[in-house]
Amino acid sequence: MNKVIRTDSNKRQIVAILYSPRYGAGWFTCNPNHPECLFNPDIINLVLAQAPVDEINKLAAALWPDGYWSAAGLRVEWIKLGMAFQVNEVGDGYEEILTSDDWMVA
Repeated sequence: MNKVIRTDSNKRQIVAILYSPRYGAGWFTCNPNHPECLFNPDIINLVLAQAPVDEINKLAAALWPDGYWSAAGLRVEWIKLGMAFQVNEVGDGYEEILTSDDWMVA
């Protein structure tokens, strides 16, 4: 699976994750059969370039025609490469990214 990986100011490698932090349709949570949608470099670059939502939706539909795609409000979150994470739907399509740093430890 291709990923967009950069080095941050602390010289750590970080990876881009796509998610939808707004109400409507969850980018990943509405399409869990396509985990690659979280990392797709072409879509990440379009989001970072603030491309029109329709352009992003068309590309997603071409890549994964059986999915439901709504790029409205789509964002890129950068997390440390190799860090465990999960995407949760808070409600009505609103997604959040949780990392292992967010989890409680007994």
